[in-house]
Amino acid sequence: MNFLNALKGSDVDDNEGSKTLGINPVRNLHFAPPAITDGRVIVAPPLDVFEDGCELWKSTLVGHFVGQKLPYPVVNSIAKRIWGSYGLSEILSSDNGFFLFTFNSVDHATNVLQRAP
Repeated sequence: MNFLNALKGSDVDDNEGSKTLGINPVRNLHFAPPAITDGRVIVAPPLDVFEDGCELWKSTLVGHFVGQKLPYPVVNSIAKRIWGSYGLSEILSSDNGFFLFTFNSVDHATNVLQRAP
């Protein structure tokens, strides 16, 4: 079995391009068929999935401190103090040192990005 066939599984019809995989009755997964370009497997999500992702993340900024990994409580405290009045609503961190700063609106995020201390 090759890689593409393994990705497709038995629930996918090649003629449909994508098909709902009924894994969860509340939230279904959709198969986006991969393509091979220059020996690399490329998967492009359907346009509606891409647009939903853009809508979800449009007011979020990503940060990373180069050279050192700062603890979440320190970043959380400083960010709330500096950006709290600019619509900062949530701060998340990842294990690899990235921080996600979510704002109440795109305008708030843009304002912070353009005037960031």
